[in-house]
Amino acid sequence: MKSINKWLQFCLLFLLIFPMGCGREQERATSEAGESHSPAGRPQSTARYGGTLVIGLAQEPRILLEFLVGMDAVSFIGNMIFSKFVRYDNHLNLVPDLLTEIPTVENGGISADYLTYTYHLRRNAVWHDGRPVTSQDVQFTFDVLMHPDVNTETREGLDVIEEMLAPDPHTIVVKLKHIHVDLVGDLFFEECILPKHLLEGKIGKEFSRLPFQTRPVGSGPFILKEWVHGSHIRLVANRDFYKGRPYLDEIVVKFIPNMNTMLVQLETGEIDGFQQAEISHLQRLKSMPGTVLHRVPKLAFEHIDFNTDHPWLSDNRVRMAIALGIDRKQIIDKLFAGVYKPAYSDMPPMSSYHNPEVKKILRYDPEKAAGLLEEAGWHLEEGATYRTRNGKRLQFEISTTKEKPERELTQLLLIEQMKKLGIELKIKNYFSTVLFASQEEGGIIKTGKFDWVMFSWYAAPDPSSLESIYSEHFIPPDGQNYSRFRNKNITELLKLGTMHVAFGERKKIYDEVAEIIAREVPMVALYWRVNIDPFRDSLQNYKPSPSMSGSSWDCNEWWLSDND
Repeated sequence: MKSINKWLQFCLLFLLIFPMGCGREQERATSEAGESHSPAGRPQSTARYGGTLVIGLAQEPRILLEFLVGMDAVSFIGNMIFSKFVRYDNHLNLVPDLLTEIPTVENGGISADYLTYTYHLRRNAVWHDGRPVTSQDVQFTFDVLMHPDVNTETREGLDVIEEMLAPDPHTIVVKLKHIHVDLVGDLFFEECILPKHLLEGKIGKEFSRLPFQTRPVGSGPFILKEWVHGSHIRLVANRDFYKGRPYLDEIVVKFIPNMNTMLVQLETGEIDGFQQAEISHLQRLKSMPGTVLHRVPKLAFEHIDFNTDHPWLSDNRVRMAIALGIDRKQIIDKLFAGVYKPAYSDMPPMSSYHNPEVKKILRYDPEKAAGLLEEAGWHLEEGATYRTRNGKRLQFEISTTKEKPERELTQLLLIEQMKKLGIELKIKNYFSTVLFASQEEGGIIKTGKFDWVMFSWYAAPDPSSLESIYSEHFIPPDGQNYSRFRNKNITELLKLGTMHVAFGERKKIYDEVAEIIAREVPMVALYWRVNIDPFRDSLQNYKPSPSMSGSSWDCNEWWLSDND
């Protein structure tokens, strides 16, 4: 498909444009190469079996199914337990997981009219309880995802399926209602395959509360051995894994919400590494002997979603004023040492689908912002600090995760920037398990109990995924349009974008989408993230993906050097 070719061009540009290595020689970006050693560190050893890797995570999930809870921690652990159809590797190539190959027109997996897709499952895949993984499990998973009582993160890419057939135990045939150009990248990429024999007859409103959610049985490289809530998860190698048994015997994931505690435990050897170090700790990490800092430019951007159902945020002039009053450069320079890059939209600047007009629309302009607020009736009286209208102060709450100091520091800068406009901003943060909880559990984002909410979002490899974020058909509980944004033109354009194969036609559509989003401002993009993952140099073959596949996409190929 032409769109895939354009995406591959984007991948190459991504690796060239983002700065990959800075600081001492030991630092490097593993997304750029398949090796995970450093010139100044321990050389890569020969792959060997055995050992336990202990990893720190700041967030502890409540359940482990990505399609119910969109958290990095859920994806990171879920990758170890469950199988998916496809993943993106460290070079942003789409690679098969449970499939024998990626379907294409050339290999017969995609019909010439792009309406029929044929998938072949690995014949040696088994569940952790020994039962074979079959096409019946895939059909069952699809039925779960489409069940009206199961509040999935999104059904985008699934709602276009007319029929899913299982002609034999290892073949799935998918027939579409209409063309959906990125079906291969959408179908069972975020959603794991579920065991029919364990869950059949248990699908309903209580699905997210089933014991399976905390004691899952998957077909991935590691088996959940124990989960001590508030402490750790222990996973053991699946010796029957279809790609061969993992090199590591065990992976222990420790939940450490305090970043200073995380650093101390890395120094003392209580953990072997952790995910997403704070930029403010770079110098301290550089001084730790035997530690490699893996810099990973991510297709993830920090952003703010506005609740457009809020009576004041329903006014586009107010949303635009807020956007124009945010100084991204100040945030990046003060908090992130210039490592992160400013974001103005949900498409990275080097993407073929990026629209440069967006930056012109949303660049920092506090004077224009003040004018819009005046126009909306929010006046700043002489001597007053904050704007008022009809005796009410212009104030909002901004929410994010409590476990991320970087976000809390960003909030403090935003408070100061908004104060210059006469807007009072107050912090109301939550633990990630509450902020990202499911609809049934009363999750803050899913139920719309926020004014502004700040978190990271992944730019998917194909812009067709934007439908699940902005279409009025995907407002929770039916999807991930957390801003509750309602715009019929956007809804129609996003549906049209998924139905075109030719790049030129799609580019025009998504350029128009980008400009409407920029002018309507359901969300404000802040910066593109660069993850820094510090690990002991004994960990070998660590190759994190910049995509939503994350750093654990190939955890079966990690090993520990034999001279610890």
